[in-house]
Amino acid sequence: MNKGITIFLLLLLCCRNTDNRETIDTVDQDLSDGHMDAITEVALDSIYNHAYAVLHGDVEDPDYESVKARLEICANAQDARCATLLGYHLIKGFKLKRDVQSGVRYLNEAARLNNVEAMLYLSDYYYESGRVDSSLVLLEKAHENESAEATYVLSEIYLKESTSD
Repeated sequence: MNKGITIFLLLLLCCRNTDNRETIDTVDQDLSDGHMDAITEVALDSIYNHAYAVLHGDVEDPDYESVKARLEICANAQDARCATLLGYHLIKGFKLKRDVQSGVRYLNEAARLNNVEAMLYLSDYYYESGRVDSSLVLLEKAHENESAEATYVLSEIYLKESTSD
């Protein structure tokens, strides 16, 4: 996606939520100073933080469909955190309508971007659905990214295998 279009969409999304006045002011200042990367980061952080709060019950009268739409735009712009949050909630069906196929797609994209949290969620999903080999591949990749949780789970699996022989 063209970075200019991504920034425009993120700004538009931030401006739709009046709780983001400070974000809008920061973005306006960064825009006038020519700091496009800072704009993108501030907008993504704002959208992620708001979505996290909504999906974890910290916002009164939340608009889940609006949050989902914002996360989809950010995930499609290759923001791994938003893709992970969206994918997890779509698979689990927490606050958002359950859509396993889309959830797996978003988690795969985030894992491809080296998001360890996405690797762990996806590994858990694969394990629970009987795809143990796919689960192990993701755990190995998370372990390579220095995930203590992945290392622990792998050691438990290998220990269990060695004692069952």
